[in-house]
Amino acid sequence: MPPILEILTLTLQSIATAVFNFSFIMVVFIIYSLYQRNKEIEKQVLSSYRGFIGNQMVESMLQGILMGIVGSFLLTLVGIPIQLTPYLLFLLPIAFLLALFNVRYLCFSYAAAVLGVLGFVFRGQMILGYQLPDLQLDISGLIALVAIMHLMEAGLILIGGSKDHIPVIVKKKGKVAMGFLMQKYWPIPFSLLIVFAGSPTGEGIFMPEWWPMMKGTFALDPGMMIYSLLPLTAALGYGDIAVSSPPKDKARKSALGLFMYSLLLLVIAIFSVDQGWLQFIGIFLMPLFHEWIMRKHRFQDIKTEPLYPLPNKGVRVLELISEGPAEKMGIQRGDIICKINGLDVLHFQHLQAILKQYYTFLWIDIIRGDTQETITLEYKAYPYGINDLGIVPLMENARITYHMENMQEIGILEILYQKIKKRKNR
Repeated sequence: MPPILEILTLTLQSIATAVFNFSFIMVVFIIYSLYQRNKEIEKQVLSSYRGFIGNQMVESMLQGILMGIVGSFLLTLVGIPIQLTPYLLFLLPIAFLLALFNVRYLCFSYAAAVLGVLGFVFRGQMILGYQLPDLQLDISGLIALVAIMHLMEAGLILIGGSKDHIPVIVKKKGKVAMGFLMQKYWPIPFSLLIVFAGSPTGEGIFMPEWWPMMKGTFALDPGMMIYSLLPLTAALGYGDIAVSSPPKDKARKSALGLFMYSLLLLVIAIFSVDQGWLQFIGIFLMPLFHEWIMRKHRFQDIKTEPLYPLPNKGVRVLELISEGPAEKMGIQRGDIICKINGLDVLHFQHLQAILKQYYTFLWIDIIRGDTQETITLEYKAYPYGINDLGIVPLMENARITYHMENMQEIGILEILYQKIKKRKNR
């Protein structure tokens, strides 16, 4: 069998082991609780929930497994190993611990930075007669791991980050506007290429001389070094609000930023082998640059005019009732209904008054929300006519979901507290 097929086979076997591991189940449970929160937000805004969490979970798991296979295969094929130490397994628990305070910190950028700092601090030195543990962390490998994880995250955001977005009502610069909340989470089973000391058995895959690409000076006897695949589970998440741009454009920009971030870390990882100062820079760049990317996007949304403000004249469509007339004729979230059968629509109450005529044929002029293009749509309602388009409008006195200038992020502890508080108040 060709080496590339052998690598693919081993990768699939390792991924299967990760999927049936308890840690994968735990990650899936946490992601389910986060999607439950999305459900509560949608109910708060629309008084109903259109989606089905089961469908979102299945889609997230399938996308996560597929991306885990691709990422693990490339990681192994190119040869970016990390030296296995027991302390490396603390990566996921640290990520869970950080997520208790802020869901965004579930990302490995922050957990790996914490672990990396501990790796620099605990090197087996003596302090006041007590010997500290030596974590023996492969810092360059840790940076490379975060780079590969974010390459996978960029791919996931690109293909599914804007899907299942939730319409929300925001207040920006004192103006009521419509936005789209994008909250996606993925469980990622993946195979980590590890190197450890052992006795070669004679079985294995013969690799070319250039492999692995990232050659480190591991504290191991070269004749006893064995490369293997370690099945692990990670959780990746994407959270953002599209207020000044369409959800797809916002997700695409986020994916591009993470892609550049990943390439930077990968370059640092490759050139930081045996370069402690560069490893130190990489450890601090991981969370700082990641935080800068997130805050840069948030700052742009705060400073830029909203794309979907409450119109001075007409009705902004916040949501569509499933299988309703508006959805059937092609009206989309964010559109503005301007005219019905040549009559200017002033506001939602005026729209309702117009529809009381029970027209059997409608010509509706709309302004497309994301392109600002004026479009005329038609709808036939023979023989009884129509008195309801099946929309949820953006209202001036609607309950605000987010104030853009003082948005707060919460953690899993806050989510659990709110659930307990809600049950007590029933």
